[in-house]
Amino acid sequence: MKFALTSLALGLLVLSGCATPPPPVAPDAALEKLDAAIAAQPDSAELRARRGHRHAELAHVGPAMADLDAAVALDPNNPTARKFRALLLHGAGRQAEARADIDEAVRLRPDDIRAVSARCVIRVAQERTEAGLEDCRRAQQLDGLKAVALSATAQAQLLLGRPREALAGFDAVLAVQPNFMRALYGRGVARQALGDGAGRDDVAEALRRLPGAAAEFLPASAS
Repeated sequence: MKFALTSLALGLLVLSGCATPPPPVAPDAALEKLDAAIAAQPDSAELRARRGHRHAELAHVGPAMADLDAAVALDPNNPTARKFRALLLHGAGRQAEARADIDEAVRLRPDDIRAVSARCVIRVAQERTEAGLEDCRRAQQLDGLKAVALSATAQAQLLLGRPREALAGFDAVLAVQPNFMRALYGRGVARQALGDGAGRDDVAEALRRLPGAAAEFLPASAS
């Protein structure tokens, strides 16, 4: 029932027209720099992982996954590749694969706030219990951008069917990091789950400013 609420909320985004097909790959300064760097260092797993993540931020899911798969093939022990592929797999609803990647990313770099925060969300999505929140609590104690850990906590609350708690969490993130577009997207989902149609505006603005803002959220088809 709790997960049904989240799926319903995300489904509403699709039905309302806020979710749009991924755009074609367009010129991007960061991608162009990464293309040049990879041309010079074609066997760099780190560079391919970073290009894959940039593709994901632009909602270029196919190229993103291709780069991240290539990065892991080049170096299975690259924590950046494992972390970013786990996030993309989670957004695709492939939780078992996402969990394997994120567990490896945390093993390789246990104090990476982004990886530990991501494991919180992925564990909650896979296990459907509060156990994963322990990773969110640990992430909040690590060095790094605290908004990452706080936003992950709010996302986990959303997955647990607690949109009110999720909304409070996303609001707290945006109060200190107003340009954190994944939190703005999450707030839009939470607001819609609570019956607030203005959440569509949050979602639309988040996707306008960061086309891949939804990439790390569980798809509506997951249950």
